[in-house]
Amino acid sequence: MTDKSITRKYDQGVGFNPSQYVVQSYTSSPWPAASIDLMKRREKFETEKLKEFVRTRGAAMLDAPAVVDLVERNGLSAAGRSGDTALRTTVRVYEERGDIDCRTGDYIYSVEFLLPKSPLQLLSYPLRMALEDALDQNVGQAFSGPVLTDAVTFRVNDIVEQIRRTLAANQRVISDSNKPDATLRLLHPRFRELFPIDSGTKQETPRAYTFGVGEYRLSPGMIYIIEQIVRRLLRRSESEQGRFDLVVRAYADASPVREIPYEGTCDIGGRSNLLTELTATARGEGSGPSFITSNWQLSIARACEGARLAKGLIPPGQPVRVFYSGGGVIAGAPQETYRGIELQLERGL
Repeated sequence: MTDKSITRKYDQGVGFNPSQYVVQSYTSSPWPAASIDLMKRREKFETEKLKEFVRTRGAAMLDAPAVVDLVERNGLSAAGRSGDTALRTTVRVYEERGDIDCRTGDYIYSVEFLLPKSPLQLLSYPLRMALEDALDQNVGQAFSGPVLTDAVTFRVNDIVEQIRRTLAANQRVISDSNKPDATLRLLHPRFRELFPIDSGTKQETPRAYTFGVGEYRLSPGMIYIIEQIVRRLLRRSESEQGRFDLVVRAYADASPVREIPYEGTCDIGGRSNLLTELTATARGEGSGPSFITSNWQLSIARACEGARLAKGLIPPGQPVRVFYSGGGVIAGAPQETYRGIELQLERGL
């Protein structure tokens, strides 16, 4: 039997598209239906599972500790059921359901949460438009002509820096970025720092979008730039004809590398600067965990992360090949320069 007092699917507004969201459902263990504290049990279950959802599914895009703190302070009314708050825009309740087993007297509660797949969905319209305009200024020109050139290179870190400067010069962006209820403040710090949130302090925001020492995972900012480059390539007729290869190359500085657990899918034991085509079976399933023990392995691991992202964006059957390569290490070189990642589009043979 359904508990009609709480079973409902919440209206998500005009234009809602479920495919643009991460959806996760949680179901409670059986509770006594006659219990007098069912409401408190539901609220506690919702809160705990919402925090789990944010930590496990939203950690790459969101400032998970900030979102969890907001959930704990404001509860779920802001997240799923009322008001156009920053929390509700970030993560929300999609559906909840209560069922009673008349035979056993058990009560089972389930709740389903939504989280946007893209950070852009969390931005206000002025911020989103400003970001897209800045991206077009720094990436769009390469795709604006009737025919793409034989080879074009995109240095992702440089593009991020240019976009950051463009946004910092936009007064509307500064105003919206610093609003206390802006959802921008709930984004992952490494993506959020594209925007001049701290402009009023006249202090330079740390360059967190570069790889840290020992890091090989892409930051959300890097992911956004690579996604936009690949999507622009796929809209070109050249990509449909298999005219281009996509080469992802990454670098590491000369900082000492201690043993770093590697959980990626690529073989990082090859030579730096050796081009390797990314395939679905880059590493055997039974190969077990491995470790990064040198800077050249670190650069290969970084390139592999970028290649995996790009490969995942290309539809099956699309004749675009993806390669990755470590860019090597230069002793004594500026660290930020050699923690970069770049994409090169080349005409295929």
